[in-house]
Amino acid sequence: MAEPRPARIAILDSGINTDHPHIQGMGTVEIGHTIGADGIAADLDGGDTLGHGTAVASAILDLAPGSTIYSIRVFLKSLDCPFEHVLVGLEQAIAWGPDLVNLSLGTTLPTFEKRLVELVDAGTRHGARIVAPASMSGLPSYPGSLPNVEAVVEDPNLPR
Repeated sequence: MAEPRPARIAILDSGINTDHPHIQGMGTVEIGHTIGADGIAADLDGGDTLGHGTAVASAILDLAPGSTIYSIRVFLKSLDCPFEHVLVGLEQAIAWGPDLVNLSLGTTLPTFEKRLVELVDAGTRHGARIVAPASMSGLPSYPGSLPNVEAVVEDPNLPR
């Protein structure tokens, strides 16, 4: 029987520091596009200047060692960006054909719901699981609150 292939996981975040000791040797990191300040996907430096994307990748690789991580950088100078950049990044992620897409982000603005439903449907049709926060500040978060998205819910018993 053939061994299963490593999981393919796309992460939309602040990039990944591939030299970090919790990343090296744990899996393969492919640096995808950076969604620049103009909202255009470009082959820019995908390194992580904020640390969040590296932490997310490290946690995922700890649970799924040997996985291939595809990093799409949407956060440039802070953990905030126009949500249109997330839509471009999610399109890029789905085109890569992942098993899982991790978004440690979302929006409470229902303005983006229709486009997110289309992207989630496209991803799930191709076998991708999409993971995102269910809520932000007590409000439903998109895409995490949409059908077919695996919603992450905060555990109030865990200290922050």
